[in-house]
Amino acid sequence: MKLKAVILDNFPEELAWALDRIRPIIMERVVGPILHRPGFGSAEFYVQRCDYVESSTHEPMCEVRLSGVSLTDDRSTKDFYDARDEIEKIYAEILAAHLGPEISVQLMVCLMLDSPLNGSTIVEGKTPAITVVGKKQK
Repeated sequence: MKLKAVILDNFPEELAWALDRIRPIIMERVVGPILHRPGFGSAEFYVQRCDYVESSTHEPMCEVRLSGVSLTDDRSTKDFYDARDEIEKIYAEILAAHLGPEISVQLMVCLMLDSPLNGSTIVEGKTPAITVVGKKQK
């Protein structure tokens, strides 16, 4: 599985640093307890460095994809939606902690499965995106 975020090119460097090093948090809160794989090796689950979009042509945003997620006998449909929701919470926490209160970010998170689940290989939230407001004080 690969986890990757896309953010604006003018976001704080420490935000990209935190997102690029999110693997232990995702392992602890998502991959182990929700997707039932506590011992994934680095080639089985990795975090790719953030990609960037041009800040002059985009509103503040963060798009996150967990791809290469397999349907297995020990994962229920609910597990995939729970994993997506928990990833959204984690990214919202990190974004809010690294951005000032004057910044609102559109956050979109999806899982990309290797086989269809209920007719689709994409697991999305109830709404396409949520808004995250920064909390970092200057």
